Amino acid sequence: MRECPEGVVQEESFKDIYAKFFPHGNSALYAHYVFKAFDVNCSGAISFRELLVTLSTLLRGSVYERLRWAFRLYDVDGDGAITRQELAEVVVAVHELLGRRAPPGSPAARLDDAKANEQVDRVFRKLDLNQDGVITIEEFLESCLKDDVITRSLQMTVAKRRSVRTAHRRCQCAREAGLLRAAAAWLRGRRYAHYLAALDDFYSRVVRPRLRSVLLLHF
Repeated sequence: MRECPEGVVQEESFKDIYAKFFPHGNSALYAHYVFKAFDVNCSGAISFRELLVTLSTLLRGSVYERLRWAFRLYDVDGDGAITRQELAEVVVAVHELLGRRAPPGSPAARLDDAKANEQVDRVFRKLDLNQDGVITIEEFLESCLKDDVITRSLQMTVAKRRSVRTAHRRCQCAREAGLLRAAAAWLRGRRYAHYLAALDDFYSRVVRPRLRSVLLLHF
């Protein structure tokens, strides 16, 4: 709220924020795709409501709901299907995010490109069940739900969260109460500093691990 007092986040601000959580690579391209997936109504900005709705899906949604959101991320042009080019764009963005891409034009970069293309071909063949050159939402869901690695990854975070919640119930309740109090204080008195501190703690403990699990599930 300090950076965006009007209650919406523009893409450039979103990229700046995202870069702080992934400092070891170039996160700008990947942040662009994540921004589009968060921008549910395609307004060019993320409202506070859109932020909450998306985080709710990623943190507490079913495996099916989270996979549908992941499909939105890979469906770059939003036409309801993922092409090989779209998948390749996201793969390149992931590699840059993780700092895996060598300087352009170098022998290592050509090797990286070859590996990325091989990875794209492998993943695309797996997801394009009828081999018609596009991946529909139905194909995406069916393929991912049949993949033990993907489903385990998504379910593991849920199981881990339940285990931690059981072991530290009082502490967790206190944290949640603190978050609720901070939100209430913001709504009543617009005390931004307390709100930002609570949101930052929530993101670091819960949101960021889930984002890494969901958004990078193929890589």
